[in-house]
Amino acid sequence: MMMYQAFSCSVIGASHAKSGKPCQDYSLHYADKNVVIAVVADGHGSAAHFRSDRGARIACECAVKFIAAFAEKYGGNLGESELPELARNIASEWDKRVAGDWEKDPPVGLSEEQAAGDSEEPEKSKNPKDILNPRDPPDSRNPREAYGSTLIAAGVSRSGWFGLQIGDGKCAVRYADGDFLQPIPWDEKCFLNVTTSLCDTDPGSEFRYYASRKIPAALFIGTDGVDNSYPVHENEKHLNGLYSIIEDNFSKEGFKKGLMELCDFLPVLTQKGSGDDVSIAGIVRVNP
Repeated sequence: MMMYQAFSCSVIGASHAKSGKPCQDYSLHYADKNVVIAVVADGHGSAAHFRSDRGARIACECAVKFIAAFAEKYGGNLGESELPELARNIASEWDKRVAGDWEKDPPVGLSEEQAAGDSEEPEKSKNPKDILNPRDPPDSRNPREAYGSTLIAAGVSRSGWFGLQIGDGKCAVRYADGDFLQPIPWDEKCFLNVTTSLCDTDPGSEFRYYASRKIPAALFIGTDGVDNSYPVHENEKHLNGLYSIIEDNFSKEGFKKGLMELCDFLPVLTQKGSGDDVSIAGIVRVNP
């Protein structure tokens, strides 16, 4: 898969930097002989999800692990029929990993807000419930909520490309003969600060998918801090325009310089845009 280069870049949101919060986005990329992978995740950030930065990192690591394994298993011929099983494997591994992290490093001194799972903060949150209520028996508490995160993962193989997603954020792809498209179906349950999540009861069933036998010229995925930096009206048009500029700059400046300039741009984007953490990862075709 040497004809493609993958990249990933995450930047702390301007509002998070001011308040002293950690970056709750995470992104990864990976390539081998079978597949090129790009992944982004967005931890929810409210007090109830006080380990969502860890949850986002674990989500990206699980996605890369299982996409690479599935590409090896199917010889790079991953299609839409394999994606539900892939999603369930990612979700199951994430669940095991966060449970292990909780057991290895149990939290101490939870604030009342964290313990109750209630928050008035304008951060993304799942339904506020007594997630970690100290009145509950310890064995009945659900540590997954503390790590809640979205996930978008995409891969390019010899047989085409595929994407899978839970939660918000956007995936945009361009083929050699056309403009950028956003083909992964949208989930109407993702609205304002509410999103589907890996910490849901059955996250494997909430993933959306897309696969195509067409070989892409460029593919970009971004957390909602990116698309929320542009007006709601014609948001897709604005976002596709951004990715077109990024792709053109990779072509003009070369991959290494283009990536450096993109990573320099992201702090400007969050400062002038959403104020949220921003992550962009992608896969671009390069000259042999």
